[in-house]
Amino acid sequence: MSASNEYKTEIVKSLFGSSLGKAIMHFSCAFGAYTGRMYVCTNGVGYYSNMFGYERAITIYWINVTDIAKDKAYGIIFHEKDRGEQLFKSITDRDGVFNNMLRLLYRANPTLKEKKNNYNKLKVYNGRNAALIQVAGPSESDMETDWSQLKSASKKHFKYTALEKIDLPSFSMEIMFQKFFADGAKRSMASFHRKIGDENIEASQWKESMDGFHRTRTIKFERSRALFGVNKFTKYQHCRVFGSCGICIDTHEKINAMYDVKSRLLIDQQADGALAATVYCECVLLTRTLLLDALLEKTANETVTSWYKEYVEMICNSDRSIRSSIFALKREQKVDEKKISETRYGVALVVLMTLMIMYMLVILQSDWQKIDEDAIYVQSEINLFREELEKVLQGLN
Repeated sequence: MSASNEYKTEIVKSLFGSSLGKAIMHFSCAFGAYTGRMYVCTNGVGYYSNMFGYERAITIYWINVTDIAKDKAYGIIFHEKDRGEQLFKSITDRDGVFNNMLRLLYRANPTLKEKKNNYNKLKVYNGRNAALIQVAGPSESDMETDWSQLKSASKKHFKYTALEKIDLPSFSMEIMFQKFFADGAKRSMASFHRKIGDENIEASQWKESMDGFHRTRTIKFERSRALFGVNKFTKYQHCRVFGSCGICIDTHEKINAMYDVKSRLLIDQQADGALAATVYCECVLLTRTLLLDALLEKTANETVTSWYKEYVEMICNSDRSIRSSIFALKREQKVDEKKISETRYGVALVVLMTLMIMYMLVILQSDWQKIDEDAIYVQSEINLFREELEKVLQGLN
């Protein structure tokens, strides 16, 4: 180890302790709004910043990292088992740093490289590649790691991002699957096809693999299009549920003799526990034509984007309808309470006016030198009613 790295290793020990191991490289970067310095070590990375007397130290160990990925803003994202995503930005030699980090990560977690290679092979079930759904699913302890690998590979290998991190209703992952994707779901994809005008819809039941991790089905339907008449379509779908981490639904749709479309819907759980939807897609050209290739890809991407936008909107509206019904009931309750209060207030005023008139009549008929017992009685009733009226007015406020 060079003298420079030995010196940096001593700095790492003084800042983070000896658990990070030997320093390999160091550079400036930003975490959130704070600029600091990152030290890449054999056992993990350490980040330290000290701005205006506010110190911040973060340690990330390779053994706890499920994946690392590049960010658009010259950054690197760490996916950790317990803390989720950690983003460090403004790294000058980002690609070189990333490659060194990847090497250290694979050294600490040899199985990650094999899994990453498997997920990097972008394959979508199309009804024929049955071997794809015979691969054993991850164990409970590997769910989070595999889910992180799948997300990173999807973003890297699909050519087009149709939707990205669209907020969904606050359901658990299990409820989300049961309400929208399970056999017999009230708001299933088949029912959505029916809603947008497709006809003769046939959706098969999910067929599970031996370990229950893979589910496959087909959705057939007909769609009328201007100038093209009635066209028949078939969707081959492959569903995987990664525990509470996320849901992945791949769709391979046969369009015509010229191209197919494959898409991937990811239902992901964010750091705050909320769910979000991301959709990737790609046009698979079966017959290449120099003049039409770009047009076909553009049309396919726009069609997929439009379909999923409406579908995700349907999911969101299913929750809004429930909330709007509750709000409507509360509004009706408030209106009823207001009407009751206004009625009580009106009755109180009428009674008070009646008592005051009675009091005036008694005064006129009485001796001005001596008020009889009836006048005293009426006066006492007026005082009692004033107290009641004040209570009603306080209730209205």
